[in-house]
Amino acid sequence: MNVKDSTKKAMRLLSLLLAASLFLGTQGFTVFAQTISGNGAAAAGSREQENDGKAGSSRTEPEAANTGTEEENAEAASTYPQDSGNPGPQWEALPDSNVSENNARVGAGSPANPIHHCTKKDDGTDYTDFSYVYFGSYPQSEVTDEATKQAIDSAISQGKGQSAGTVESSEGTDVWVNGTKYRRISKTDTNYSGYFDEVSNNGYRYFKWERIKWKVLNNDGNTLFVVADRAIDCKGYNEEYRRITWEPSTIRNWLNSSFYSIAFSSSEQGAIVTQNVVNEDNPFGTEGGNETSDKVYLLSISEVRNVAYGFCSGVSVDSMSRRMKTSDYANARGAYRGSSSDYEGECWWWLRSPGTSSDFAAYVLIGGHVNLGGRNVSHSSDGVCPALHINLSSGIWSMVDDGTSGEGGNGGGNSKAELPNVSVNPDECGILVYDGETNRPIPMATVAVGERQYVTDTSGLARVPAGVNGGENTSTM
Repeated sequence: MNVKDSTKKAMRLLSLLLAASLFLGTQGFTVFAQTISGNGAAAAGSREQENDGKAGSSRTEPEAANTGTEEENAEAASTYPQDSGNPGPQWEALPDSNVSENNARVGAGSPANPIHHCTKKDDGTDYTDFSYVYFGSYPQSEVTDEATKQAIDSAISQGKGQSAGTVESSEGTDVWVNGTKYRRISKTDTNYSGYFDEVSNNGYRYFKWERIKWKVLNNDGNTLFVVADRAIDCKGYNEEYRRITWEPSTIRNWLNSSFYSIAFSSSEQGAIVTQNVVNEDNPFGTEGGNETSDKVYLLSISEVRNVAYGFCSGVSVDSMSRRMKTSDYANARGAYRGSSSDYEGECWWWLRSPGTSSDFAAYVLIGGHVNLGGRNVSHSSDGVCPALHINLSSGIWSMVDDGTSGEGGNGGGNSKAELPNVSVNPDECGILVYDGETNRPIPMATVAVGERQYVTDTSGLARVPAGVNGGENTSTM
C-alpha cells in the first residue's frame, strides 16, 4: 500500500468520525418522532449545526475580501502559476469536440449538447451555443416597486413570513404575496456586506423568487448535466479558514442540505440524480480528497476546460464560455460584480477543486480565466454556481420559463410538501427527520438512540440496525 492510499484511508476514517460527532439544534422547527421497521419511516425535526473542525493551518489570518479595481484584481490574479513559463504541469490544448453525432441522437424537444466555437485568442471572443432548461426556484431579481415592498413588509409583520437560513447564519425572511414568493434581507443577512448598499426601506432589500435557469453541459439521453447560468448566491468555500477538501467543506454541506431542501419541490428533488463525484487533485499536486456522493455540487477544474461541456480547453485565457454573471440577490449577499464595460455584471465563482495549497480553493475570474492557485477558502465574495443532474424522463424540467416562483422545498405557499418516499431493509429501522411545519427533510441531522448516534442522509433518513433499542431515550440533536 503506498503512502497516498494510506493517507486517503485515514482521511475516510476521520471523515466518518467527524460525521458521527455532528450535533444539531432544533432551531425553529417543530419536532416529531416515530420509529418504524421494514419499509416505513419515522419523523423528527432538527437543523444542522456546522462542525467547526480543529484541523489548523500555518496561515492564521483569513484573506480580506478583494475590493480593488478590476485592473488591480486581474494583475493580482496573474501571479499564480500559468499554463506555461512556470514550474509544474503543462496544459495541452484539447481537440475541439464534434458533438454532431451526440446531438443527432438527442430526441426532438430535448436540449441539445453544447458546441464551443474557439477563436484561439485570449480576449473572450470565443462563444458557445448552449441549451437551457428551467428547474427549481430561488430568490434572484431585486424588487424595486414600492407598493410590492410595502405588501411584503405587511405580510411579514402579520406573521406570514418564514425565516431563511439558520439562527447562526440568517439569510432573511421568505413570504408569499399574491401568489408570488419574495425574500427580504438586511445587511446582517449577507455573507459579505460590502456590496449591500444602504437603502431607505428600514435597511431591507427585497428579491423575487424565480425559476433557476441552467446551462445544459451534457444530454446523454438519460440525464441532463447542468450548471446554473449565473451565480445565485454568495458563500465561502468553507466558513472557517483551514486546510480542507471538498468532502467536509461547508459549501458542499449547504448545497446538499439547505439549498437542496429550499430550492426544489419534493417532485423536483425526486428528479435529481445523485452522482458519485470524483475529486481530482490540483494539477500542482494538492490532493482533492475522497470521492463523494452528491445531489448538488460545484464544477471542477477539469470540467470547466472540457470542450464537450462547452468550455474553452485553455485554463489561462479569458473565455466567454466560463464567464458568469451574478444575480441581484447574490450580489446583495456579497458576490463581487464587475462594473466596467468589458466585465459588466460578471463575478468570481468557486470550483470544488483545491488550489495550490489545501487552504485555498480554485475559482474562475470575471473574465473566464481559471485560477489554479485559488484563494483563501473563507473568502467571502465569490459566487456559487451549483451543478446537478436531472432525470431526463422526469418531465419536471422545462425549456420555457413559466414565470412563477415555483414551489420550492416548502411545497409552495403555506402548504406542506409531501414527505419523501423512503424505505429501509428488513434488518433496519428508519427514522425520517423533517421540519414539522413544512415537511422538508433535514439532511445530516444526528439522531440519538440510547447511547448511540446516527446521522441522516440527504433524504433525511437515519438507518438504525434492527435490535438497537433506545427505549425512551430516542431523540434528535
